[in-house]
Amino acid sequence: MRAIWTRLAPGIATLALALASGSASAWECDFLTGGGFIIRTPPPPEASGAHGNFGVGGACKDGGDQHGLWGHLEYIDHGTGTSTSTQLPLNAHWITITDYREVFTSGTPPKTLGARYICGTARTNQTYGDVNFVVYAEDKGEPGVDDIFMIRLTQPAAVGHTVGENVPQKTVYTTEHDSNVTLGGGGSGGGNIQLHKPNNSFTGTFGVPGDGKCPAFDFCGGTAGCSSAPA
Repeated sequence: MRAIWTRLAPGIATLALALASGSASAWECDFLTGGGFIIRTPPPPEASGAHGNFGVGGACKDGGDQHGLWGHLEYIDHGTGTSTSTQLPLNAHWITITDYREVFTSGTPPKTLGARYICGTARTNQTYGDVNFVVYAEDKGEPGVDDIFMIRLTQPAAVGHTVGENVPQKTVYTTEHDSNVTLGGGGSGGGNIQLHKPNNSFTGTFGVPGDGKCPAFDFCGGTAGCSSAPA
C-alpha cells in the first residue's frame, strides 16, 4: 500500500537529517515481534481474499548465529499458487537479518507504540530464488487489529549480482499496493505486532537510510518502490 509507505516519508527524512547532523534517536534501540495474517487486497488483475501469514522479529542486537542481527521472517501468501510457474504458495524464509530501523515511536514507557523497518535476505520456493526483503511492521496498540504489516521482496535489477549487494533492485513481490494491510483485514482478529521496550540484552543502534544494509528499501525507491520484474 504505497500510501502508507509514502505518508511515512517526512518522518524518515527527518530521522535521516537528524542522524546526518550527529543526533541519534532519543529512543534506545528496542525489539519487535509479531505474527498473524493479512488478507490480500491487491489491485487488479491479482485476486483478493487470500491470507498472507507471517511471523517476524527484529532488533539491533547481534543474533550471535552468523545470520546477522537478532530476528526472523516467515511469510506465506496462500493465494499465489495459481499465478506462479511453480504452482506453490509463495514461502519466504529468512536467511539473514541485516537492518532494524526506527520509523517513528510514540507514547511513553512502559508501553510505547510505533513502526520499524526490518531488512534482510530470504530464500523462496519460487523460480526467482533468493530475495532481499524489507518489512514494515507497526504496533498501533491492543488488541492488534489495527496493527500493520507490509512486505517487499526484491532482487538485483541487472544480471551478475546477488542478493545482499547494494545495487539497483527490481520488485518480485509486494503487498504495499494492497488497499488494506491491517492484521486480519480489519476483521475481529488477525494476530498482533508488539514493540517491546529496550532492555540490557538488546543493545545497539538503529539502522538509518543509506547505511548499506537494506537494498530492498534504499535501492528500490524507498517509500516509492521500484519497477517489478517482467511477468
